[in-house]
Amino acid sequence: MTNDPNKMTQADLLKNGRVKAEIYLAVKAHLMASAFLETMRPVHEKICNEAIKKFKPVVADREHNRVSGTRRRQMVGEPINDWNHLYRADEELFAQMSQYHKEEMAKAGYTVEKPTHCPFLVAEHMQRESVRVLIDTMEPYTGISSRMLWGDKRDKFLDLTLRLLVSLCENSGQSLSLETD
Repeated sequence: MTNDPNKMTQADLLKNGRVKAEIYLAVKAHLMASAFLETMRPVHEKICNEAIKKFKPVVADREHNRVSGTRRRQMVGEPINDWNHLYRADEELFAQMSQYHKEEMAKAGYTVEKPTHCPFLVAEHMQRESVRVLIDTMEPYTGISSRMLWGDKRDKFLDLTLRLLVSLCENSGQSLSLETD
């Protein structure tokens, strides 16, 4: 392996004609976490939409809902139509909706070890963590750490890295199937 990330070659990522174990495992873990999250997403979104229709949340009369910074925010009493904005609802209603969401996710087969945690948020966290691990695993070869990348640049870097690594895995006969080790 070259010590200069600017002179990295594909051969630096291989050992005995196969993608190095730590890189292969990071790629596979990321693909698995991403696949699981995307499998769960439609169920999560359906349950969120059902909960919003059922509970009809509105913006609660709390200080942070009236004004935030210099911009006027959603007005008190207006409907909340986006699950990600439930923090603006009454705390009791928010708790009821969160409980409903967890129960419905469990009925759909999605549970987590800690019953107070949301399965979808846990899956999102695992997917984000898999991105960090993959980028940091590649740092010795690229000179780029996860702390250096944000937003679109992180997405582009991840896309390019995955294209390279998936191709190398396929060319070296290493399966990325979720059914194999």
